[in-house]
Amino acid sequence: VDRSFSITKATRMQWGKVLVGNITAVNYGNSRTIFDIFRADYNVYDTERDRSNYIYEFNDRQFANNIRLGVLHNWAFQFNADNVIEFKTLFNQISRAEYTGRTGYHYEFTYAPNNRSFDQVYRGIVTSQLIGKHNLKNERTSVNWTLGYGLSYRDQPDYKRYRSDVDTATGDETLYVPFGQAQAFFLGRFYSEMREFSQTGQVAIEHKLGSKDKERQPVIIAGAFLENKNRTFNARNIGYTRGNILSFDEGLLNVSIDSLFHPDNINTNTGIKIDEQSNPSDSYEADNFLVAGYTGLRLPLGYRWMVNGGVRVEFNRQTLISGMLTGEPILVENPILSPLPSINIAYNFTEKMLLRAAYGMSLNRPEFRELAPFGFYDFNYNLVKKGSDSIKVPTIHNLDLRWEYYPSRNEMVSVALFYKKFINPIETLFIPGGGSGGIKTFSYGNADMATSIGIEVEVRKSLLGMTNSKFIDNLGVLFNGSLIESYVNLGQEQLGQSNERPMQGQSPYIANAGIFYNDEGRKLQVSAMYNVIGPRIFIIGFDAYPDIYEMPRNVIDLSFSCYITKGLELKLAVGDLLNQDHVLLQDANGDGKFDRARDQAIQRFYSGRTYSMGLSFKL
Repeated sequence: VDRSFSITKATRMQWGKVLVGNITAVNYGNSRTIFDIFRADYNVYDTERDRSNYIYEFNDRQFANNIRLGVLHNWAFQFNADNVIEFKTLFNQISRAEYTGRTGYHYEFTYAPNNRSFDQVYRGIVTSQLIGKHNLKNERTSVNWTLGYGLSYRDQPDYKRYRSDVDTATGDETLYVPFGQAQAFFLGRFYSEMREFSQTGQVAIEHKLGSKDKERQPVIIAGAFLENKNRTFNARNIGYTRGNILSFDEGLLNVSIDSLFHPDNINTNTGIKIDEQSNPSDSYEADNFLVAGYTGLRLPLGYRWMVNGGVRVEFNRQTLISGMLTGEPILVENPILSPLPSINIAYNFTEKMLLRAAYGMSLNRPEFRELAPFGFYDFNYNLVKKGSDSIKVPTIHNLDLRWEYYPSRNEMVSVALFYKKFINPIETLFIPGGGSGGIKTFSYGNADMATSIGIEVEVRKSLLGMTNSKFIDNLGVLFNGSLIESYVNLGQEQLGQSNERPMQGQSPYIANAGIFYNDEGRKLQVSAMYNVIGPRIFIIGFDAYPDIYEMPRNVIDLSFSCYITKGLELKLAVGDLLNQDHVLLQDANGDGKFDRARDQAIQRFYSGRTYSMGLSFKL
């Protein structure tokens, strides 16, 4: 049974001539999940016999406990109509404890596993902002400024994994203790700690030029932004081996994992010993310094045209210090000066209908983890991901043409055409020569280019007044859908991978729809939401190993709420009503079709329906 609660308190008071407001909220959630997950991997597809060749077939039972805690604490001080100071603080922490039991068969290693992993991860963020809003010179000039401080962290205090082999004839189990060098993913522990501090400052100025019509005044915009980030990451990878190959006590292979780690069994003679697998690439220090200035003009042309244009100039310096596996130092230092122009032109057919055309240039800077040489073994997906210090900063050209119609203040209809061109987009790359047993290694690199073109439709509409039915009057509909075509040209980074394929993570279609019933007289609300995302690449493939796709799932969520008495509200909800399976699939036979029954399933599980009931009380 999952548990959650939230408490929100809003206060407004007068301190002399200053109007003060405060809002404080605390949110807590504790949920548990149990998933039965099928996992597999395959060698080259046997086209002659039209069948898959398994590397392994695993059945994972995964138990997880997720705890979320959020605290919001905001203050606002209004000194007069032209001067407001705000102080905002936000804290969020998510902790996840996960235990996985793995059975099945590993054909390449020829053993039946009964493996276990125990993991605990704490992730959190703390942000504070001091904000000022000021109007000067009879509201013709406004100045907004922000000072911010942030801390984010990720701790993985003890990630334990061990392997045991099952005798399929007798059912007896024996622990696996490596000879010589440790194999930490079979018997080992992993520790990591990340801390990132950030400081930000920004100021924005708007000045309205003289005009009799205040709504058609040209506006000059200028501003500056400063951000500094510092991150440290440290990890240790510890494995265990036989203390002495000749004198090792073979009887320890038949005991429980707890007994194996009894202090008496930690020795270099008959027991096990620690073999540190940590290396210089397991730690790094990184900084990102960004300073930007921008200026622009909002210019009305008559009563139908509006032009917004400007340019933002950024100087960014990204640095990272780490080391190679062999100890050679790694120093990344990327100072880049980037002018980023943008323009937005709008034509108003009426007060409720307009057409927009926009162009803008943007950047997609690599994350620190994409630059760092640190390699992490993922027990669940049986793969290794590591960064690359040679990644370039991608540039994106964005074009957008949008028609918008606003029937009322709370309603809208829009149709948009968009085009994006990516120069040097960051893509996941397969590294040949990875480990055995299906373990594959991936890194990051820049493709030559990529494009994405599509159409998006959004509707938010009430059915009030369309019929004489009061029931229909209380209904509203919501729809957002996109059709997208994308492809990537890897260029010199192809390395045998599929080329001119869709961008990783990009679906060819996305649809969200909802219908809402709101009876204000009875204080009753009912809603049904639908969501589906088209097939998208989850893991990049290579020659003889097709791309792995995340297959679509149709999701329907239902909710109901009503007031029982004054201030007391009842809420009921059903999540994922259809409970369709989560599937990762390969088009193994290369026929261009995804068949859940015939193609190679890399992962499959059902997340299950969720039922919830809640009470809220407003004082």
